[in-house]
Amino acid sequence: KATIKNLVKPFKSEGKIAKTETDEKLGTTTWTLSNGAKVTFKKTDFKDDEIVFSARSLGGNSLIPDADFNKTQFAYQALTEAGVNGASKADLTNYLAGKQVSVTPYISSTLEGIYGRTNQKDLSTAMELTYAYFTGLNYSPEAFNAYKMKQSAMLNNLLSNPQTYFASEHAKFTNQKNPRFIGILPLEKDWAATDYKKAYDIYKEKFGNAGNFHFYFVGNIDEVKFKNEVLQYIASLPTTGKTTNFKDTGYRSISGDHTRVYKKGKDPKSMVQIVYSGETPYNEKEALALSALGEVATIKVIEKLREDESGIYGGGARGGMYKVPYGNYSFSVSFPCGPENADKLTKSAIAELQKLIEKGPEQKDLDKYKEGELNDYKTDLKDNNYWVNALSKNQLDGSDKYDILNYQEKVKALTVKDLQDVAKKYLTKNRVIATLMPEDGWENTKKEDGKPAAIKASVTN
Repeated sequence: KATIKNLVKPFKSEGKIAKTETDEKLGTTTWTLSNGAKVTFKKTDFKDDEIVFSARSLGGNSLIPDADFNKTQFAYQALTEAGVNGASKADLTNYLAGKQVSVTPYISSTLEGIYGRTNQKDLSTAMELTYAYFTGLNYSPEAFNAYKMKQSAMLNNLLSNPQTYFASEHAKFTNQKNPRFIGILPLEKDWAATDYKKAYDIYKEKFGNAGNFHFYFVGNIDEVKFKNEVLQYIASLPTTGKTTNFKDTGYRSISGDHTRVYKKGKDPKSMVQIVYSGETPYNEKEALALSALGEVATIKVIEKLREDESGIYGGGARGGMYKVPYGNYSFSVSFPCGPENADKLTKSAIAELQKLIEKGPEQKDLDKYKEGELNDYKTDLKDNNYWVNALSKNQLDGSDKYDILNYQEKVKALTVKDLQDVAKKYLTKNRVIATLMPEDGWENTKKEDGKPAAIKASVTN
C-alpha cells in the first residue's frame, strides 16, 4: 500500500476570523471564527519548542439517554482504533513517525474534545490530524472487534489483581443506585451488549458541530503561521449552529455511613480507604480549604500511622470540592498495610481526623502546605499544559478566568480556622470505610522477609 502523502486532501478553506479579543492580564488572544468556533492562544517561551492544545465542547455523554449510554460507554475509547480518512491506525503511526504530533479525541461525562501536543515544525500535521478526527473518523467493525478481543484477554488478568478487584467491587457498591453505572471494567456481557455503530454515530454528531467548540493553544507559537493553520483547519470545520451544554443526570452515589470488607488474594497485604463525600453547594473558599486539609491530613495521619504504628508504607489523604456536574465534595484517606493492622490503623486514622475537627491543624503543618503549594505554583506558571488547563477551566465551570493569577493570594489567606471549619462540616457524616483483606487463611501464609514495595494509593471521584 502506498504511503500517505497527506491525511486530508488539499482544499481551499473559506473560513475567516469574525472577531478578535485580547486579554492583557492573561496574555491571550481569542478569535471567534466564521463557523462559530473560538480559538484562544497564548504565546510563551517556557519551552524551546512545544505547543500544547485542547478543544472542548460542553455536553459529553450526560446528554445521551441511559439506555444508549449503557450500550456505548465502553466503545468510545475504541473509536480511534479505526484510523481516519481511509488510513488505518498502523498507516497513521507510519505517517507520524519522526514527527512530534499527538492528538487524542475523547468523550467524557460533561465534554467532548481533543487534547494534543506538537511543536512549531509539525503544527500543520497536528492541525491536519485534528481536522481529520473531526471530519473523517473511519468506521471499522473489524478494528473495534480486534480492540474488544484484546481488552477481554486483559480483563481476567486485571480482575485477579486484588487491588483492581477491590476498586471494581467497591465502585459497584457505591454506585448501586446509578443505572448508568455498569462497572469500571467491561465484562464479556458488557462487550456483547455494546453497540459500536451507535457510539460512532454519537461521535460523528458531536464532532460535526465545531461551532460549539473552544480551542486553546499555549506554547512558542509563530502567530502568522498559526493563523494560517487555524483558518485552514479549524475555521473550515462543519457546524450545525446548535449550542449544547452538559446536564446533571441526577444520579448520585450512596449516602450515609457504611463499612465494607472485600477479600481477594493470598498475599498478606491490605488496603484501607476512608471516604467522606456528598452533595454541597460549591464554595470557592471551602474548596481550597478542603484541598489544603487533604495535604495537612497527609502529613498528620501518615506521620502518626508510620511512626507510632510502624504499620504502613505509603498512602495519603486528599480533599476536593467540585462544581460540575453538581456541587459535591470528597475527602479520602487511603493506605496499604498488613492485614493484621488494618482495623487498628483505621481507628488510629479516624482519631487523627477527629483531632483536626476538634482542634484544627497545627500552624506549622498549614505553613508547610503553603510553602509547598506556592513553590508548585511558581513552577506551574512556567508550564504550557498548566496554562491550557487553567484557560479552559472557566468554559466548563464558569469560574473566574483570572483565578490562575490570584491563586497565590488565596493560599496565603488560608487560616487554621478555615481548615477546622471544613473538617467540622464535611468529616462528620457520609463516611464509607472500605478494606481489602486477603482471602481467609492468610494468617497461615508465611510472611516473606522485608516489607512489600510501596504502593501509591489514590482515590478517584
